[in-house]
Amino acid sequence: MAEEKLDLSELHHDAQKASELSSYYSHFDTKVEDFDLHVYFNFRHKIKGGDGKYRYEYRVAKIDDTTVLKESIKDNVITKTLNDLSSGGVAVSDIKQLSDRASTISFLEDAKSYKDEQMSFLTGIIFDKGFGGDGDIPVVNFEKFDKISKVDSIVFVLRKGDKCITIYKKQYPIQNLTKQKNHYFSYSKDTLSKIDADMISIDGKASIVFVKGTAYIYDQDVFEKFFGYKKWIKKVAGEFVSEMKQKFSSIVDFGKVTDRLEKESADADAFSRKLARIYNNKDLRASFNTVTPEKISDFLVENEYFARLLKYKSAEEPLEVSTHDQQEAFILIVSEGVLRSLITGFDYLSPAAKRKIATGQTAQKPSSVVTRIPSSASDAA
Repeated sequence: MAEEKLDLSELHHDAQKASELSSYYSHFDTKVEDFDLHVYFNFRHKIKGGDGKYRYEYRVAKIDDTTVLKESIKDNVITKTLNDLSSGGVAVSDIKQLSDRASTISFLEDAKSYKDEQMSFLTGIIFDKGFGGDGDIPVVNFEKFDKISKVDSIVFVLRKGDKCITIYKKQYPIQNLTKQKNHYFSYSKDTLSKIDADMISIDGKASIVFVKGTAYIYDQDVFEKFFGYKKWIKKVAGEFVSEMKQKFSSIVDFGKVTDRLEKESADADAFSRKLARIYNNKDLRASFNTVTPEKISDFLVENEYFARLLKYKSAEEPLEVSTHDQQEAFILIVSEGVLRSLITGFDYLSPAAKRKIATGQTAQKPSSVVTRIPSSASDAA
């Protein structure tokens, strides 16, 4: 999380949700002796013939002394979040806004209704049976039948009176240490001694926190990759490209854009996220609906920078959007990414007018780029 104060308005900060989270967390910002901790290991097993699907099961993890783990969870989740919220160092926003992931805790309301196999498994326990009633739940036993390599995640449950916080922490193979594949040694003075045991690395950080019916997402990478959200992002991004094809096919060939979107790469994921963020924003959608091929052509006549980048020649000839820079530029043009100063006539990249991109010549015509949303368009969104 960022430590400096953020411009929360740019991150779609939900002050009410932030207040709710802060209020609930404050009950656990106390001595660790004042709350209970239950720990569970969540195992993932691939279903044979299940077309890549998995089944999940959880077991009680008995820990002889939870004090250190409690302190870690309190420091890394409870206290840090409270400090970040009070200092303005983190935003709390709806997951659909796809705000800056490094500076945002995203929330998913009514998490139980979210359609995903693993989320259904977790919420079915959290909101129906409830973690914490351990009488009928098997205990982890790596000696007999449980495989440490199958530990997919760890669930921490904090309880204080009638208050409960459930923390899901994604576990990675590098944290599950098996004696069959590795040799481990402890060090005492000048001697190494072999440790003949499986080991697991546990930290008190959070991937997702469940409070009442809401999931607060601390690690959006985990949510996208392991809870199916990446598919939703790709779907929305694809819808945006399809709509651009319908509106602007007379001036743009979107073949390269589609190719980029469909790749399995970090760039494709980031590009999909950018498109989905625009398409899912009500104001930007309303603005996008007012842009026409004619307005784009008028804008390019006045702005040499974009005209040169997109190889604009005339309204009758197609624009070039083969490279990533060209694609990014076109997206900026149709999504209020370029604003024009009424004072100087210069064009700037939004939201902050920090980078002048015009050639230095004042525009001779009225601005052809939408710089504000007509009330009728906003109401229709």
